[in-house]
This record gives sequence, C-alpha cells and structure tokens, in this order.
Amino acid sequence: METAVAEKGRRRTADPCSGHVLVEREQEIDVLRGVVGDLVSGTPRTVLLRGPGGAGRSALLRWTRTHAETAGCRVLVGRCSRGETARRFGLVAQLDPLRQGDSEDLATTMKATLLEDAARRPLLLLLDDVQWIDRASARWLRSMITRPAHRPVAVVFAVTDPFARDWQEYGIRSLPAAMTVRRLRPLSEPAVLAVLRARAGDTIDPGTAHVVAESTGGRPALVHDAADLLAAGPHPCGEAELVRRCAEAFADRAAALVAGLPTELADLVRVLALEPGNLDFELVCALAGVRTMSPAEARELVSGLALGAGGTPLAPAADRILTGLDAQHRADLYARAATIAHRGALPDQDVARLLLRARPIGERWVVETLCREATRARNVREFGTAVELLARALREPLDDLRRAVLEIDLAIASTPDSPLAGERLLRRVLLREGGPDLVDVRLDAADLLVAKGDDVEARSAIGTACGRAGVTPAERAALSALYWIADDASHDVTEFELPVSVDQPGRPDGPDEAGVAAWQLAVRGVDLAATRALAMTALEGETRLVTSQVLVCRTLMLTDDSTEALAGLGRAIALAQERGSGVLGAVAHLARGKVHARDGRFEEAAADLETALAQHPRQCWHPVALPGLVAFEAVLALERGHVSLAESLLDVEWEPRARRGFGWAQVLLAQGVLDLHRDRPADAVTHLRECGRRLLARGWTNPALLGWRALTAIALRALGRQEEAAALIMEELGLAGRWGTRTAVGSGHLVASLVLTGAEAEQHCAEAVRLLRGSAWRFRYAQALAELARYRVSSGAIGEALDLLLESDQLAGEFGSLHLAEHLRATAARIGDLLSPTERRITELAGCGLSNVDIATQLAVSRRTVEWHLSGIYRKTGVTRRHQLRALLDLAVVEEGERDDAGA
Repeated sequence: METAVAEKGRRRTADPCSGHVLVEREQEIDVLRGVVGDLVSGTPRTVLLRGPGGAGRSALLRWTRTHAETAGCRVLVGRCSRGETARRFGLVAQLDPLRQGDSEDLATTMKATLLEDAARRPLLLLLDDVQWIDRASARWLRSMITRPAHRPVAVVFAVTDPFARDWQEYGIRSLPAAMTVRRLRPLSEPAVLAVLRARAGDTIDPGTAHVVAESTGGRPALVHDAADLLAAGPHPCGEAELVRRCAEAFADRAAALVAGLPTELADLVRVLALEPGNLDFELVCALAGVRTMSPAEARELVSGLALGAGGTPLAPAADRILTGLDAQHRADLYARAATIAHRGALPDQDVARLLLRARPIGERWVVETLCREATRARNVREFGTAVELLARALREPLDDLRRAVLEIDLAIASTPDSPLAGERLLRRVLLREGGPDLVDVRLDAADLLVAKGDDVEARSAIGTACGRAGVTPAERAALSALYWIADDASHDVTEFELPVSVDQPGRPDGPDEAGVAAWQLAVRGVDLAATRALAMTALEGETRLVTSQVLVCRTLMLTDDSTEALAGLGRAIALAQERGSGVLGAVAHLARGKVHARDGRFEEAAADLETALAQHPRQCWHPVALPGLVAFEAVLALERGHVSLAESLLDVEWEPRARRGFGWAQVLLAQGVLDLHRDRPADAVTHLRECGRRLLARGWTNPALLGWRALTAIALRALGRQEEAAALIMEELGLAGRWGTRTAVGSGHLVASLVLTGAEAEQHCAEAVRLLRGSAWRFRYAQALAELARYRVSSGAIGEALDLLLESDQLAGEFGSLHLAEHLRATAARIGDLLSPTERRITELAGCGLSNVDIATQLAVSRRTVEWHLSGIYRKTGVTRRHQLRALLDLAVVEEGERDDAGA
C-alpha cells in the first residue's frame, strides 16, 4: 500500500508555487478540475475548501489558478487578512488593483464590468481566508455570487475550519445552486512517506514517516517542512531532533493563527493554553470573558482550530501562544485560573501547577495547597518540584513563624540537589530575630545544620545564635548542646565554652545537655554509672532535636543498653519522618544500623543502611559526614564476606576536609580491618595507629568506641612483634576494666586470647565467654564460644568443644555471619579429622537416627563391628551422647563434599 501511494503521489500534480506534491488530494483536485470544466462550458459553481491551518487550502487554490488559466479562464485572486477587516472593500481592491478606492459607486462599477467581461471569458474568483473579509467586501461578494445562473462566474472559497459553518450556511441561504464543501483531511502515514521520499529521497523509512505523522498531525504544510529538514545537509536528522523541530513548526503556525483570531476567541485560546484540558470549559469561558457566544459554540470554534488533541493547545504550541501576553497579564490570568480551579475542587496537583505561574493571591488556601503538593512531591523524590512549589509559597504574604517553617521545608527539599542553598536557608532561620514563638523553629534549623555534617558551618552559626541578645536560657542550653554534638572539627580551632559541666553529671537541667554530658563521659571511658544515668535522663526527657536523641542512643550502645538505644532510635526515626527530613532520618537509620551490627544483626543493619541512603543519597552527604557512612558500609561488607566490595568503597579520592572529623577515624579503622583481611598487617598497623592517634588527641580513650588497640595488637602479632602486641592488649584490658561494661571487658579478654599464647590465652578466652554470656553483645559471645571451642579441641576436651560449637552455630545462624560460620567449620573439621573414613560414615548414619542394626545392614557388617567403631568414635571425639553425633553433621564435619565446596 505504501508503495502504491508513493507511486501515485509521484504521478500526481504539484503545487505550482512551491513544487510540493499534492498527495491524498486527488478527490479535491477532481472537484476543482470539474469546476473549471463546468465554467468553461458556461455552468457556474461554488466550492468551499475548509480545514485547519496548514491543511493545504492555499496550495489547492494555487493549483486551481494554474489549471484555470491554462483552460482559458480569467482568474482573480484575493486573500483576506485579520489586519484588513476594518478596511472597506479591502478584498475588492485586491481583485482589480488598477481600480482603487472605497466607495460604493466604484464597487458597483467594478461588479458590472466583471460580469460583463464574464460573458465573453469565463471568470473564476479564488478567495483565501475569507473568514477575515471586511463587511463592505462581503456585501459586494454576496451580490456577485447571487448573480443570474447563466453568467459564467465560479467562486472557490478557502476558510479556516472554525469559521466554515457560517460560510456553509451562507451558501445554503444565498446561492442559486448548492455549494460543494470539501473538508481537507490530515495525511495518512503512507501519504506522509510519499511526501518525504519525493523531497528527501527513497532512503526515508516508514519509521521516520510515523514520527513525522505523529509530530505534525498529518498537516501537509508541516509535513513539507519536515521533508525540507530531512533533505537539508549531509547529516541525517535524529528522531528526537526531528520531533523537536516539527513541534517548533507546529507552534509557530499555531501562534500565528491565534494572533489573527478575533480578540474574544484569542483570549479564550490563551486561557486554555495556560492549563490545557484541566479546567472545566465553562469556567474557562468565564475566565476569558467570553460574552458573544455560548460555551458550546466556543468549544466548537476552538476545536476547529485544531491546535492540539481535543481542541486544546499542545504543550509546544501553548508557550508560543502565550507569548502574546505580557508577564503581568499572564500572571493575573494564572491567578484567576487557580482561584477558579480551587473553587471547582480540582486536584491539588492541577491547582498548584497554576499557582506556580500566578501572582501572589494572599489567601490561606494558596499556601496550604502548595505545601500539600510539595509534601507529595518530596515523598516521591521529586525534589526539584517541591523546591519550586515551596519557593512559590514563600512569595505569598506570611507571618514570621509561617515563613520560617516554610524556609526550613524549602531547605529540606533543596538538600538533594542544592545542599549549599539549603544550608544558607537554615542559617538564615537560625539567626532570625523573633520572640518565643520562633524558638522551636530556630532549634529545628540548628538540628538540621548539625545533621548535614558541616561541622564548621554548624558550629559557627550556632555560636553566633547563642551570642544573640534575648536568647532564653532554655534555647541557649539546647543550642549549646547542638554545638557540641557538631564537634567534629580539628582541635586546634578556638571553641566557645559549653555551659554544662561534665564533671558534675547531675547538673544539666535539660535532656539535650544531659545527653551531651553522657556522651563526653562515654568517649573518655569513665564513670559508667553516671554516664548511664545521664543518658537515661536524656532519653526519657522531652526534646525535638533528632541529633540529640541519636547521640544519646549512641551513648547507650556504649553502655550495653542496646534495647533502650533501639527504642530511642525508633522514636528519633519517627520524629524525622514527622518533620519530613531525609537527612535527619538517614542519621537516625545509620545509628540504628550500627546498633544492629554491633549485636550481630547484619541483615537488619544492611536494611537500615539501605534506608539511610534512600532518604539521603550518597552524593548528598557532606564531605565531613561521608567517611562515617562509608566506613560502616565497608565494615558491614567485610562482616558479610564481601571483601572486594569493601575495598572498592574505601578506594576513593577523599576531599581534604573529609579527614578532619570522627568519621575519618572510622575510615582508618575500616581500612585496617580490610588490611588484615588482605593479609597486609604492616599496612594495618599504620592505619590503626593513625586512627588511635586521632582519638587520643580528643581524649577519647574508651575501647568500646573504636577498638583500634585490639586490632593493632592482632596485626603486630602477625608481624612477630609479640611484646608490642601484648602491651597494647594489656592497655586495652585496663581501659575496658575502667569503663566496666561486660562487653568491653569481655571483648578485651577475647582479643587477648587471640594475641597471647598457651594456657594464658585459653584462660582469657574462658573469661570472655563467662563475661559475654547474657550480655547485650550476643554476637561477640558467639565469637568467644567459637574461639573457646578451638582451644578445647586442642586440649582434647572434644565433648565440651562440640557443645560450645553447637551453641555458637545456633547463634551464627541467627546472625548470618560468614566469618563466624567459617571459623566454626574449621574447628569442627579438626574434630572430623580424628576419624577414619569408616568412622565418618558410621557417624553420619548414626547422626541421621539409624540404629546399630540398620547401620550394620547398610554397611554389610556385623552389629558388633558397628558398636566397636562407635566406641572408638566416642573415645576419639569425647562424645558421650548420640545427639552429639548429629551436631557433627550439622557442622558439616563428616561430609567431605561439603567441606570441599566450602573450601572452594
């Protein structure tokens, strides 16, 4: 079919002016050819060509002129325009330029002359855009076409679609013969392909024709523009560029058409262009001030313009159509449209879209609508849209409190794409003068500044705020606490004094001060009882500061109060959600992930980490805060067996300022752990000692915070520097004893068992199991069980070792730790190596529940042989009960295949 249409298009005639082929206009050309033929034979005809702009009406008129002149007819051509609607006899003057004037006598004389000449030579009038004819010319034309039927005068009108009905009715009422009406249809895709190939060559494929047909609506004028584009230049036009240029051409023609419309109709189209399709049409008519026609008539006229789908302007055309309005008029129209949309209960999304371009309205519903829609946009991570909506809301008249709240919301929405802009807004709110009603808002701003991680900016702004006159004691206390929570700066920076004495933990009055005092005691590793009391006071107190709650829960993690820490972090997460802040939520989730990881719940820790990154993507983290995040990711990856992932996380180019905070000490620790995994003990010592140096510079000596001494001791032992390793581990044990939690002391003994040797090491391990049993750090208890099982196997207490292994294995299954599982498998394999192949097979069958008789039958041996082997198995392994054989199976020490797979 495409080929047939293309061939037919090549044979068909072309526009004599442009040379464009007239495809799918065969029926119209036949009609026009018939008009000329009838005219030559003395029969008058009247034809109306109708269609939207760019449908090819003018091209058909040009073809008709050439054909009629060739047939010997006299052809007079006129084209009306909007600019000449007020000029009397403007069209008449075009028909005979030699006769100029605007008098009735001249027009009457011209009519008589034309009719007289028509008797000798057929006359054809070709009139384009007749919808713009002036009144005087319209009267003259009516007298011409209501002539006696024997006069050979034919008329062909071309009218833009919205106005064609009037001319059809005019013809029915006035003409002696019926008017022939031809509506020009859009070109089909095969026809578009024919046009494109005729202009740009046969290489044009049907897919390109489809794109052009969709982009132009099949209008011949636009299709020919696209054909010219494809034919120009040596480089083919890509699909996206083709669509864009077709849309531009469409918009140009639409804007030109609207500019020529009557004022009332043009205003109506412009209002539709403000928000196409979303407003009730009757409301649109009211907004545009339509008075001379009904909404139904107006809809028909607009639909006839064919500016887009459903009669409303397409997006590319809408902007061009609106260029005729000045900015103030446009803003007023948007404001009126938004008001009508709000009263019509349209969805917030539609009303907000109008408000974005409207002038300030000064009504309460405006800000409420914009804020609701901004919240929706932020929830679906459309942060740019949320910023735009909130910025628009701030243009409305607002009191100080509402303005400050909106500025904080705008700062939150700005964080993902423009973090610096968000920080400037927060600083502005924090430093704003105002009464007691602004206290909470200023504290919210300070809380967010601290959470963002820029310690220098946060401490500078908070310090300035504390120094303002009129700050209440309660506000100053909360700001002072936040100042110290942001304490990630280098310690050569001058700091103002915090009005809280950490030497007197009972002194702080508010929960935020108590939380800071508890943290400062905890990192120094002194006075566990006072630290716990202060932390619990802070946890139970009323505070709106998320970072303060997070700090308290980090302290409770160090005091072995994980249950309370998790409960507090749950409340902090809920508060962050209530405030709609992704960065506050991320900080709280990251802290909860660390509590989960410390307790061995690595899947929960990974889930919290994933949520933190979802709420505050990696690229949004401040360079000072980012190292803490990456360090936790890396350590978690190592614990889950993803060594390469941990290496890639740590192998990045860090900004210089990233090295100044506590997060950098965590990166150094993670790098040291990675070095140990990669068997690089010397590098591990370097990284871990630097980590320790940075912590000691702060006076942070608590081994429960970051166990750099223990890891350094393990690395030193690997290097053969046993005395240094032993000295470090003794220092670790001393500091852990001073702090006094079961996990800190138990962990110190566990590491001592890894660094020291012989009976001393085994005693430390047994002490670690005793201390960690029933402690909050169950994962570390499982590690201690596995390590003690290794010692018991070496000392020959196989039965006890199996019980230890089984208990540890149950915990390992709960935690999902790959390293712990490998440790258990290696220790259990040592037990399995004590057995011969036959004893392993019997152990397997007995562990599966088979009786001695069944085992003998399956192995084709006597029952006594099985009993003899089982006695040897019990003697070698120390097993005294048959269920312990099952434990050997659970630990995969019997099946060689499983051990081989694990090794692989």
